[in-house]
Amino acid sequence: MELNRKVAGPSERTVSVGTHEVRYLEGGQGEVVVLLHGIFGEKDHWVDYDRQLTHRYRVIVPDLPGFGGSSRLTGESYGYAAQMQRLVMLLVRLGLKRVHIAGSSMGGTLAALLAMREPRRVASVAFIDAPHGIRTPRRSQMGSAIEAGESPSHGGEGRPF
Repeated sequence: MELNRKVAGPSERTVSVGTHEVRYLEGGQGEVVVLLHGIFGEKDHWVDYDRQLTHRYRVIVPDLPGFGGSSRLTGESYGYAAQMQRLVMLLVRLGLKRVHIAGSSMGGTLAALLAMREPRRVASVAFIDAPHGIRTPRRSQMGSAIEAGESPSHGGEGRPF
């Protein structure tokens, strides 16, 4: 990952968002593109995309709070509602008034929620893989765990993610 990041050229930065420290990658210039990782991801999973975009766009790739290098606080929720608030706070903190936003899995859901709740902030939305949370007649165990704010990667049972 480190070699990939070096070739792509983004800088790693940290910013306070509420009670969390959020690490993110930033590179390029121009209109802003924000890339959001999925439930089992982190910012460095986007480096190959980043490399393709930074010649034309300013690219921001955060580790969402509770994931990757960003802080994870005991007793905090990392479900969609809490993450949405943090995502909006991140955009405000970075002075980003309007962004193109793309997400994978959980990040896709957050991108869609941002577009619905803060449409003036979103120039466009792209889904890389299907967003998590698309409703089906029968909910999966993983979907139920995520909705409850539990970590499906560790058996889910009562472990907030």
